[in-house]
Amino acid sequence: MKIKIKKLLTNIFWLSVISFMIYAAAHNPAQGEIERNQITQTAEAKVEKDEWLKEAKQKIAEPDRKKLNETHRVITAFTSRWGEADRTECETAAGNICKQWDAGRKYTMCATRAFPIGTILRFKADRESFLHKDFPDGYIICEVIDRKNERFPNSIDIYFGHDGPVCRKTVGKPPKGMCLNHDEAFTINYTTLVEAWEGDGPVYYP
Repeated sequence: MKIKIKKLLTNIFWLSVISFMIYAAAHNPAQGEIERNQITQTAEAKVEKDEWLKEAKQKIAEPDRKKLNETHRVITAFTSRWGEADRTECETAAGNICKQWDAGRKYTMCATRAFPIGTILRFKADRESFLHKDFPDGYIICEVIDRKNERFPNSIDIYFGHDGPVCRKTVGKPPKGMCLNHDEAFTINYTTLVEAWEGDGPVYYP
C-alpha cells in the first residue's frame, strides 16, 4: 500500500512539474517578444524584396531602358559554401550577399559571366520547383552580383542564400537535410529564354 501511495505521489509531482513548464512556456513574455520580433523581421524582409522587385520591374519598363539581348540559357543555383563560392563565401564582386539575403533579397541575385555586374535579368521560373511561390507571375527578376567560374561562361546561377556558418565551411557534399538551401539549389537546372536589361551600373552592397 505504501509503495502505491509513494508511486502516486511521484506521478502527481511530475505532472505538476510538466504542467508548470507548459504554463511558463505559454506565458513567457521574453519568448513572446522573440516570436513578435521574428514575425516583424520576416515581414520587413518581404517588404524589402517586394520593393526591390517593384523597382526592377519599373526600370525594365522604362521606354529608354536598353535591352541587351534575349537568349536561351541554362539556369542553375548556388549557395554560400566552399566549392560553390570561393573561400570568402559571402563576399562577391557586389559585396556581401549573405547580408542581402538576410535582409530579404530572396532569389533576386544571380551570378553569370555573360553580362556586366548590375545587369537585370528576367526569365521564367521553373514550374516544377518551388520558385513560382516567390514569383506569382511566373517570372524571376534578378540582379547580376557576381561572376561564375570561367568554365561556365553562358549559364545563369540564382543565389539561394546560405545555411549558416557550419554549412558554409562544409567541404564536399553535405548530408541531405543538413543544409536546406543547398538541397533546394541542387534541384534547379533547366533552360529558358533570358531577357537581359541594362542596369544602373556596377552595384555594391557592404
